[in-house]
Amino acid sequence: MNMKNNIQHVWFDMDGTLTVHTADFDIVHNELRYKAYSDVLKKPVTPNLIDDFNKMYKKCGSNSKVFTELGQPSDFWMQYFDQIDQTRYYEPIPEIYNTLDTLKDVVSISLFTNAKLENAHRTLEVINIDSNWFTHVISGDDIKARKPALDGFYRVIEKSGIPPKSILYVGDRVDVDILPANQLGLQTCLVYGRSSEANYSFFKFDELLSLQN
Repeated sequence: MNMKNNIQHVWFDMDGTLTVHTADFDIVHNELRYKAYSDVLKKPVTPNLIDDFNKMYKKCGSNSKVFTELGQPSDFWMQYFDQIDQTRYYEPIPEIYNTLDTLKDVVSISLFTNAKLENAHRTLEVINIDSNWFTHVISGDDIKARKPALDGFYRVIEKSGIPPKSILYVGDRVDVDILPANQLGLQTCLVYGRSSEANYSFFKFDELLSLQN
């Protein structure tokens, strides 16, 4: 068995794609991004500051873009985000495990994440996914600028050793995962949502199996 549309290598984002956060994560995540915003503006966290951040986030579409709009380096937010031990807020999802377990015997699968390599391996352990299933792992430690910058996607193409049109990149964010991959000619798949920007969109992770011939 092989994959439709000449897909020869499937790359996955990790956070939000292979992982699902518990509700407690949202609280910690919000506290951290408001603190980062407070630090940049050198103002205390107040209801007005939170409201201002939320308006800016709605306009920019991502935390990283909020802070680059404020003149911060492209990896500014990720340096804050790395402070969260996300593994405390993950739990294994059988649907994800079973889908990867099936796909790895059909096509090469790899991982490209903004997370540090150490954190990526720890996360995979928590969600019970064997890192040896992946042909390649590209982490935030391996690239100059993290997604949505194109550096890592160039590495994806280089590591795959095949034309971009034969690579499928799977992610949960249009702005961070889908659009930059599209820019370099990869096929793209959005999970847990729907977007005309992606070649494929699935609300359920195991719908990826429908791409098998």
